[in-house]
Amino acid sequence: PASRRMVLAVPTSGGKTLIAQVIAVAELARSDKSVCFVVPTRSLGREVRRAMSARVRILEKSVAPEKPDFPSWWDALDLSIPDQQPADVEVMTPERLSHLLRQDSNAVLDRFGMFIFDEAQLLKERGRGFVLESLIASLNVLTADREHRIALISAAMGNAGAISQWLSPSQTALVHQSEWRGPR
Repeated sequence: PASRRMVLAVPTSGGKTLIAQVIAVAELARSDKSVCFVVPTRSLGREVRRAMSARVRILEKSVAPEKPDFPSWWDALDLSIPDQQPADVEVMTPERLSHLLRQDSNAVLDRFGMFIFDEAQLLKERGRGFVLESLIASLNVLTADREHRIALISAAMGNAGAISQWLSPSQTALVHQSEWRGPR
């Protein structure tokens, strides 16, 4: 619970997604802020959304429905129901979170207390890796003097120690690397 920055590098079938979900549920149980679960693709987002719905049900928490990465002109009409509470978990792509931060970073930080980045090894990818890296770096700076948590989950991150040092140069980030694979 004392760790604000986490890096989890475990091979495929090692239970990373389950651990990320447990971390998210623990955060929801101890905090009144929402959790932002960042995934690289919308299809993975649907899987995570479905799994998280089952996990947070016991806490009587909710998962937001799928939303587009960028708002349409319909969103400008703001036809939302007033007094509707935002969901406790929102699953989105890096592009959507980056867009939300550009629009109103204070609103994002006021709403979310934890940011979980699944498939964080995509930091090394050309193109989208820059979006992910700049997003994590921005969040890291914006939350430096706050209690927000950032967790990076990866199946193929060979430099987890260096990434954790980047995330938390003045403190010790929680780093866990394992080669264990679950049964097929």
